[in-house]
Amino acid sequence: MSNPELRSTRDSRDAVAGVDSQQDPLVRREIAVPTVRILHHFLRDGEPFTDVSTLQVIPADLLPPPTFTSDFYLTNIGPSEEDPTFLELRFEPSNLEVARIAPELAPIATDRYIYLCLLMTNERYEDELVAQGRLLIKALERRGITDYALLTADALGPRLTQAMQTVFRTEYVRRVYATSFQKGRVQAGTALIGPPKNWVDESAGTEVRSGTSKSGSVQKIYLDQKIRDKLIALGKEVVVLDDARLTGGTIESMVRHCQQCGIKVKAVASVLNETEPTDTVTINGQDYPFVWLTKLPLMVKTKDGYRPIQGTYQGLRYFYVETQRGSAPAGSE
Repeated sequence: MSNPELRSTRDSRDAVAGVDSQQDPLVRREIAVPTVRILHHFLRDGEPFTDVSTLQVIPADLLPPPTFTSDFYLTNIGPSEEDPTFLELRFEPSNLEVARIAPELAPIATDRYIYLCLLMTNERYEDELVAQGRLLIKALERRGITDYALLTADALGPRLTQAMQTVFRTEYVRRVYATSFQKGRVQAGTALIGPPKNWVDESAGTEVRSGTSKSGSVQKIYLDQKIRDKLIALGKEVVVLDDARLTGGTIESMVRHCQQCGIKVKAVASVLNETEPTDTVTINGQDYPFVWLTKLPLMVKTKDGYRPIQGTYQGLRYFYVETQRGSAPAGSE
């Protein structure tokens, strides 16, 4: 994945599709990127894919931040700005309210809820997930984190862990065990959430509240007690993985469950990070390495588009907007 054929094409103060023109003047750099380096969302059906795409690059420290008029957000999940892989995400509302998170933007918000740049691993092609899995493995390696099992949450995480297993099997020639928590089910005739299967004990469950859950809802996740006991008996450390970390609700619940039952957590990892830009997370007083591929902003939906909330994207260097597919514009270097 190294040595991409990236070319700087020009600096521009022109308005472009996908960014609110009222944000001028901003010095914008454009780069020509091989389209194979962009993991496009399949909801953009019917658009032609060519060999090269042109991206506008806007420094994240410029104010005001750009307003995104497209329904998609592009971010770099590669190991560096010089060796990128771009991931396209869609905007969807969370259960976090604008009035609580960004009250100063409430007067211009057209929706009461904060919007997320959403990954959703069940909406991805297999090759895209393998690319993301490879980047996560490499990012863990750079932190010295190897020799682990993978533990994730149903129902999005398993596709990502399976992609990572594919990389381990085909490129590292070794097998890595992966398992997942299962969501609890409403018990017949009651309002209680209980084990998902007859053979799973109630003691195997932990309550979880997530920023992507429906407001007011309660979830429980369960880890099959036989799998739990096997991991403990083997002394196998785990990397607790999710596709995104927003409030930390799902990841923290998985880690708390591991703490309570004696499974050793080696690290926490996610593709997307919508919380603080930190390399360590503290859960129940215990510090864990936190590995993530990209920092994302939280968004407020306005009449002009999606506006990043200042204070939510520290650690992000650039915003990217795809402006052209096909040959690089005239004047390319």
